[in-house]
Amino acid sequence: MWWCALACACVSPVALAQSYSLVGTYQAPRGAFDVLPDGRLIAIEGDTISVQDALHAPSYSVFGSVTPGNIGSFGASFLSVNPSGTRLAIGDGEAGSGPQDMLFFDVASLSTASPTVPELIPSTNNAGAWSDDDTLYVSGAANFGEPSMLTRIDVLTSSSTVVVDGLNGASGGVAVHGGRVFTGNGFGSGSGLDATGAVGSFDLASLEAASSPVAFSTGTLTATALSAFTLDFDNAGNLIVGGSDAFGGGEGGFVSVIGAGSLPGAVSADGQMLFPDAGAFGFPSAVFNDATGEVLVRDGDVIYRYAVPTPGALGLFLIVCAPRRRSRA
Repeated sequence: MWWCALACACVSPVALAQSYSLVGTYQAPRGAFDVLPDGRLIAIEGDTISVQDALHAPSYSVFGSVTPGNIGSFGASFLSVNPSGTRLAIGDGEAGSGPQDMLFFDVASLSTASPTVPELIPSTNNAGAWSDDDTLYVSGAANFGEPSMLTRIDVLTSSSTVVVDGLNGASGGVAVHGGRVFTGNGFGSGSGLDATGAVGSFDLASLEAASSPVAFSTGTLTATALSAFTLDFDNAGNLIVGGSDAFGGGEGGFVSVIGAGSLPGAVSADGQMLFPDAGAFGFPSAVFNDATGEVLVRDGDVIYRYAVPTPGALGLFLIVCAPRRRSRA
């Protein structure tokens, strides 16, 4: 979300491996976006939802819209497609300016003929990830300067429950992988899980059943990288971290891909640093495209496509990173 973005002081760290390779670029959509099951991007700008015209195409066409008045003036905080591609979740982007809502609706309900009326479920919202087709985990804070939290939303019952609280910093990205939920500290002022870019993980089964929150401090410190503004995993289980930490460590201008063998307790230098060609914007975000097997890095108005290494190349990548491996949780 915009308020988590730190002004970038770009540095030039050295990538530890060259396994992930740049294979192409195309025009980024405007506004928050995610990847559909077929590999195309879907995005929201204002109230308008657009879809990429074809895989890797530089153009986007209007696909529908949501009823006016549901999205804040700064735009949606994020857009996320559920695993089957049937439902959209959109954060209203109203952090710090009053009550916040998540918008939910079926993709099939979108039409260019008239706006779609979403279901509204109250929740702070900065970033989110689905654990299944009907359950979304969302990071956010009620107001600026207040501790952040992680909320579980059950779309079937239209309920929201805070499951992690006490994150003493700005909310960061969210990811679900390997039976765990991961969420980041976007701007901390301490060490460990209180540091900028700290990624804490929690047992998914426990959070799925939780009726009251656990403290962020009880999570497993998975990694500390950039500002943990975006989090995702590729198909090899490697952690993909986007953002910028201009004040806490001077990291910026790249996306960090941290090998699964380095988790937990890893830092940016334990992985490969993906540098977009332009690098001017300095606050890149990233998402994994399951359909194409690529890491998509967004830097300003450009999407950079990075191919995930084949198993043989991945082995080389992990060997390079081996001296820094930690024991796994």
